[in-house]
Amino acid sequence: EGQGNALTVKLLNALDKIARDQNLAAVNQVSAFINQVEDFVVENILTPEQGAALITAAEDFLNTLVP
Repeated sequence: EGQGNALTVKLLNALDKIARDQNLAAVNQVSAFINQVEDFVVENILTPEQGAALITAAEDFLNTLVP
């Protein structure tokens, strides 16, 4: 539960930054999310498949923020 909350907080922070028109800060939050997902896969908290799905979704989202 704590791990899921840590990921959720990063995404909520990214949404908050977007709402404030701070896209660079949002990119940083999503990048932190990706890094944490990668760590969770290494620590066997997430399966590689779960990690890949989350990272792909996060990267797709980043592509909407970065022109």
